Amino acid sequence: VPIGSTDGGRMSQAVLGRVWHLTFSSVVFAVLFFTSFTSDSGLLLGFLLIYSLTQRDMEIPCRNEIDKVELPRAVAALVSWILAALILVPLR
Repeated sequence: VPIGSTDGGRMSQAVLGRVWHLTFSSVVFAVLFFTSFTSDSGLLLGFLLIYSLTQRDMEIPCRNEIDKVELPRAVAALVSWILAALILVPLR
């Protein structure tokens, strides 16, 4: 999940850059938050609660924020995010 300092968040920071990572992370957090109220399961709300309590540390800067990510790595990150979304968001 591309939020904060999780593995998906570090991928989004590497692919999108620091400013767009914060924007994308905020949008994903809001979508998961509002989706958690429409689903029957409390999985999303529980994930967001645990994330909010445990992931409050400062982000470690990337080793190299100047070079762009190659296309295969960006595609792999996109596929990983889509797979995480399909796992977390319940389909009816």
